[in-house]
Order: sequence, then structure tokens, then C-alpha cells
Amino acid sequence: MAVELTRKAYLERLERSSENGLIKVVTGVSECGKTYVLFNTFYDYLLSKGVGESHIIEIPLSDRGFSRLQNNDALIEYIKDRIEDDDNYFVFIENIQLMDDYSDIMKRLQRLDNADIFLTGDDLNFLSGVLMKEFAEECQQIRILPFSFKDAVSLNKEFEKNRELDYFFKYGGLPMTWWMDSEEEKEEHLRKMYEKCVASMIETYNIKNETAFVNLINVLSRAVGTLINPLQLENYFNELGYANITDKTAKKFIGYLEEQCIITKVLRYDLKKRKYINTPAKYYFEDVGLKNVVNNFETYDEGAIQENIIYNELISRGYNVDMGVIELNYKDKFNNRKKQFLEIDFVATKDDKRYYIQSAHTRDVYKLAKMVEYKWKTYSYVRDSFKKILVVHDDIKLKRDEYGIVTMSLKEFLLNENSLDL
Repeated sequence: MAVELTRKAYLERLERSSENGLIKVVTGVSECGKTYVLFNTFYDYLLSKGVGESHIIEIPLSDRGFSRLQNNDALIEYIKDRIEDDDNYFVFIENIQLMDDYSDIMKRLQRLDNADIFLTGDDLNFLSGVLMKEFAEECQQIRILPFSFKDAVSLNKEFEKNRELDYFFKYGGLPMTWWMDSEEEKEEHLRKMYEKCVASMIETYNIKNETAFVNLINVLSRAVGTLINPLQLENYFNELGYANITDKTAKKFIGYLEEQCIITKVLRYDLKKRKYINTPAKYYFEDVGLKNVVNNFETYDEGAIQENIIYNELISRGYNVDMGVIELNYKDKFNNRKKQFLEIDFVATKDDKRYYIQSAHTRDVYKLAKMVEYKWKTYSYVRDSFKKILVVHDDIKLKRDEYGIVTMSLKEFLLNENSLDL
């Protein structure tokens, strides 16, 4: 029997955004569950809060039964006919890009009385690109991520003892993979989805050098958690013989991947000077299963994947996440002036809260000890009183040292929605 997931965080965001006068645009990587969250989960949630079925208007434009509504006048007339009183109506529209004139229909939807409009679909080039740029002041984007680790294990699937985290490291959180039983099915599904995404991007953005584009995705998948800038990528492509792939082209390719929610860019934030450093930056995959399929599930850096998982978890909890940088100036033994940049993996902020999170993962005990020592040293240079956390892969009991630094296991961090405040 299928297990119903509430995906509480997204329900709360959809509910908070209701009746705010903006058109809500629900986006996320292909097959992350955004349409299900809107048309099923949020629908049921509204019913549970006393909203009548007649006050929820569902319009999946790609369905044959609704194709006649792809005409602007027909769609507006259909919605107006369904609005029978002065109460609020929730209107869910899938694939708005199929309309005759999207610019006209957006303006007309906004003028509808007592209608709260929610849009979604898989054409992210249109939704998060064209639409959010042209109607930035009229729209609010709500990003849906794949399953969190807590979502995945709540499905009550049977795992080999203590292997559920291993599965998540390898296959990520795209919902369909968690309904599949065999590893072969999971891998094949992820592979087909990746190939479909790449083919779609090549067509959507009219990419001429397909090989270079695929190579770029490979580079990014192997460099998760590593600082990258477009000029480095230009040099890389030049070494491979792609003289026509410039830093501007590399930047454009990265932009396509960001727009399609395949990767997310994380900027460095100078904690002393309190300003952002635009380049180089780090890139994380929206789903680690997609990252791994790029490399054909070959051996991968578990430390980088743990970082990626922690980043996605923080984003799913609604935090703004940057990479922290602390600049140290010192003199070496020859009295020469030197500069060193210490890194804090994540600076997570929401409202007036801020947390510093470091990730430490390696199966080599000596390397782990050195890694922990470095990350603790970095924390010693942070002069404010915000909470400092170290997340390690091993199952350990949460502890707090004399400096207030909290060390917890990755499972504790992922499974307890209040883990940052423990």
C-alpha cells in the first residue's frame, strides 16, 4: 500500500503564500513531485481546512479534456463560470506555456477577483526563466525539492540493516526511485531521466556543441563542493580541444542547468567584511542521484555527497545558504606577509537566526581527525555568538564542547527537523 507523505514544509509555504495577491509559480527539477504536491497534497490539505471542493479549480492544460482551455478567452470564461460567490477560490493551472498568449493570460489571471492562482509544470525554461523574469513583481516562486532523507525513510521501505543512508547517498530523493524495489530499476530510471533532461535542454536552448555541454555536466558532478569559476572551465575545454568554448559559454551552460533546477550555485560570503564574493563559487546538485548517474554510479566522493545532502536539507527547511569565508593575514617564519582563507561549509540564515554548519566525512580515521581539527580551528575565528555545528557521518551521541560547538551525526541532523536547535 502506498504511503501518503505530507511534505509539511511545502504545505506550510503554499498555505502562507495563499491570498497574498501574487501568482504562485511552483518549480523544481523534473519528477521531484511538484505537480503531486500541488494537485494532490495541497488539494487534500485545503479540504481538511474546510475549503469546499467547488472552491478548488484544477486545470491541467496538457490533458486532452482541457485542451480547449488553451485559448485565453476560453480559460478566463471557464474560471469565471466556476466562481459563484465572494469566497476565495484556489486555481491550479499546469503548463500555462500552452496558452495562446502567455503574457496576456498572466495579466488577465491577476485581475480575477477572489481567485488565488498557482502555476506549475515541467517547462522550467518558461516557468522559472521567461515567466519569473517578465512578471517578477507579480509572481512568487515556490521551489519544491526531491524527497528529503526523512521523507524517504518514512515510506516504511525495508532496508538491509542500517543501509537506508547508503541508499540515499547513491540514489538521492527523486520520488519514483523510492517506489522501486531493485537497485537495477532505480539506476535505470535515473539514467533515463538524466538522458531525457539533457536531450530536452539541448533542444530548448538550441545547444550546438552537445559533447561540450555533457562534458561540463560531468565536470560539475565530479567537483561538488569544490570552488569553480568559468575561466577554469574555459581552460579545461581548451585542453580537450574545444577552442570555441569560452568562459562566457561555460557560464551560459551553467545558467541552463540552474534554470532547470539540476544544480544550484552557492556564493562565498566574507564573514569579516560582510560581503559576497561572486567568483569562484560552489555548485551542488538538486538531487545526488542525478549527480551519481552522470558518473554512471562509479566510485564517488562520499564527503562531497554528504555536503550536497546537508545543503539540500537546509534549503528544504527554508534557509538561505552561503559558504562562509574567513580571511586570515599573518607572517610566516621568514616574516613574509601571507594570506589564508578558511572555509565554513554552510552559513544558514532565516529571519534573525544564523547557524554555522561544517560537514566532516571520511572513512580514514586519521584524515577525519585532521578534518575535524581544521573545522574546529575555523570556528575559533568566528567572533559572533551564533550556533556552530559539526555534522559527522558516524552514528554518535550528540555532544557539546566547552566552546559551545555541537557535534552530531548526519542521521540526527537529517531526521530531526529541530536538529539545528538541539
